[in-house]
Order: sequence, then structure tokens, then C-alpha cells
Amino acid sequence: MSSTAISHFPVEIGIQIFNNILYPDGSFSYSKFIRARWLVCRSSSEWMRAVNAYPKFWTHISIDLETPSELVDTYLNRAGSLPIKLCLDFHSIEQYFEVRRSVQTIQDLATERMVIIQPLMHRVEQILMETEDRTLHDCMQEALRGLHAPLLRDIIVRFTHTRTKWDYGALNSPSWTTGHLPALERVHLYRTLFPFPFASATLRELRIYEVPHERAFNFADIRNIITGSPRLEELALWGIFCSEVQAGHILSTSIHTLRIKFNHASVSRLAANFDFPLLRTVHVEIAHPSDVVCAVRCSQLWKKVTHLKINDNGRDVYNLPLLFDSFYSVTHLDITECNGTLLSELTRHSGLNMSHETTTVFRELQSFKVAHATGRDVLQFCLRHGAKDLSDGHHMKLREVRMTIMVASHTECIEWMKEHIQSFRLYRMSNGMRVGADSEAARLTV
Repeated sequence: MSSTAISHFPVEIGIQIFNNILYPDGSFSYSKFIRARWLVCRSSSEWMRAVNAYPKFWTHISIDLETPSELVDTYLNRAGSLPIKLCLDFHSIEQYFEVRRSVQTIQDLATERMVIIQPLMHRVEQILMETEDRTLHDCMQEALRGLHAPLLRDIIVRFTHTRTKWDYGALNSPSWTTGHLPALERVHLYRTLFPFPFASATLRELRIYEVPHERAFNFADIRNIITGSPRLEELALWGIFCSEVQAGHILSTSIHTLRIKFNHASVSRLAANFDFPLLRTVHVEIAHPSDVVCAVRCSQLWKKVTHLKINDNGRDVYNLPLLFDSFYSVTHLDITECNGTLLSELTRHSGLNMSHETTTVFRELQSFKVAHATGRDVLQFCLRHGAKDLSDGHHMKLREVRMTIMVASHTECIEWMKEHIQSFRLYRMSNGMRVGADSEAARLTV
């Protein structure tokens, strides 16, 4: 057994093992990594010595309200001169104080942590900030305002408290500017505008999610961000409100991927001004079909939609046929949050009940997710929109189907899916909850 100890492994093998722990599926999760590092360090003294001598293993630093400065210093020493990836995890505030029973205020605790962080910013290349507490959110914003971070490439900020009302008026001045972040490439903001988005010559990816407040954005804000970021390749405006929308093109010759949620008529008016000649991939969610009439003006955008999700439980679906003729580029369709009315409307529009009809709305459909529909309707939809040739239902371009049903009475549909669809999963509803794919009784896959 001693011959298999890690001390006898070639260095290359040890490095590969640690890299697989860092990025097990090509992505990265702080919570999974912290647990993996904890387990590796306690496996044996040989493993402990090995990871201590592997600086990359210590470049990911997670700080919560109880992290001592001594621990951060230890990680920094082991990381050597490598850039740092920093996670500020300020969750579970109420539970924390219930256990600690301390008179120290949230502000004091947060300030102590930020004092630890400030000297590190010149080494940070990625920062992830998560909290559900508004006080902590504001504390992070104030502590980091104006700090110079020459290596910072990625900023991800998540505010998770869904009941907090925001006053965005105070956020109109950026927490950082281009001069503070000369290497910035990616910004993801979830329910927050900290740092307030700004144009950047280096920015490649900007995602803004669920900021519907009427004071959050105006037309000039978004136009300046897009036109002032010449390398911007991916843009997401998901669940926002845009005020003072004006007529006039917003031109970008670099954006190739767009994610946008039509949750308000102002978004439709905004999108009508987009002029992105290199656009290849468009993800769209229609949250309120009653506003689709406004979206019709985005005719050039709709012709490039590849991923489409329709929401709102199928209400007001009578407006959707106005867009049907523009759906021919859609490869991924999700109507899991609609009732059977929408599927029936798609079926009717496609002429499934008229034998002489040979057209189809979705000419390139590869993935289909549906709920609250009968097996017969789903089967007919797949035959119409998923076949390579409308006269032959045995050769399918549709490769993936996810179907959620209330009762197990769709034998014919299920058997056909298992035979003809490369990836088919069936979910059943139990007590109002969807039984997940891990349940053997609930999943059928080919």
C-alpha cells in the first residue's frame, strides 16, 4: 500500500487530480470546492503536504461573517503570487444571530470582513458576492467603491431577498469606473445594480437579471453601455424595466448572443432599436403574452430567436399568432409554465387537423419542454414540428423532449417518444410537486 501513496505519484498526476477537484465538470462551484478541499486536506498527511505545495488549490478564498483574518492570510501565503478568486458569502443572517446571540451589529461584522478584503483587491481576478441582507449589500458596495483592481476580470453579484424594495436612485453613480477595472470582461448582476453597469472597452459579457424597478434604467443608460463597449459579445437584459425609451438605433458590431425577457412593453420598445448585425443566438422569454403586440415591432430580432420560453399560464395566447411566422429559427422551445391552451393554439395554427396543410411554425426545433398537456397533443406537436420530413414521422430532427404530466395515462405517447426521441424524460406530478429525474419511477430515458 505504501507504494501507492501520493508521495510516489508523478507530479503531473497529482496536478491533474487537483484540477479535476477544482473544475469537475468544466465549471466551478465555491461550495463544492470548499467541501472538496476540506476532504482532501483531511485524507492523510501526504495529501495535506501535497495540496499545501500546490498554490492553485488555495487561490479560491471564501469569506463569511465568521472568517478570521488569520485564515485568509494562510490561504494567501499558500497561493503564492497567483491571482485570487474571492467569494463573499453573507447568507443566513437571521440564523447566524440566533445561534451567536451577540450584541455586535451586522454593520460591525460586515465592516470587519471588508477591512480584510480591501488590501486583497490588487490580487483579485474574480469576485462573487452573495447576500440576502440589504445592510450587508450596502456595506459591500461602500467598502469596495473606488478601489483599484487591476486584475479583476469577473464580477458576479447576487441579492437573493425577493421581498426587499429597492431605491435605485442612489445607485446612479458607479461603484467602479473603467479606470479602476482595466481588465474587466464579465459582469453578472442578479436583482441588484451594484456595481452600476458602465461602458468598458474590455467588457465581453454583461448579464442583468430581474431589476424591474422603473428607476433602474433609462434608454440612454443602455445605449451608452452597449455602444461604449466595443468588445461586448453577450448581453442579457432579463426582467428589467426601461424608462424614457426613444427611437433610434443602438448599434453593436460585436454582440452575437442576446438574452431578453419581454416582461414589460418598455422592453419591446427598447429591443425594437437594437441593431446587432452579428447576432447568432437569441434567448427570449415572453412573460406576458398580452404585451406581444408591442413585440411585433421587433421583427428583425424575432427572426433570429433560437431559444424561446413562453410564460403566463397561457393567458392571452390569442396574441401569439402574430409572431408565429417568425418562429422558424427556434431550436429550443419551453412552454412548461403554460397550460394546454397554448399547445392547442400551436396545433391549430400548424394545420394539424387539416390534411392538406404542409407548413410548420418551428422548422428547426431540436428541444421541446412541455407541461399541463395531454399525451395526444404532445405527440401530434412532435410529429408536426420534429420530423425532418412532414411525410415521414420516423426520422426526427427533434432530439430532446421533457414532458411533465399529472397522470400516467399517456402510454401511446410515451412509447413513441422512447422509440423516436434520442433524449426523452417524463416527469410526473405528485402532491403538486414535480418528481425529479433522480426518481426511477418518474423517469423514462432512451
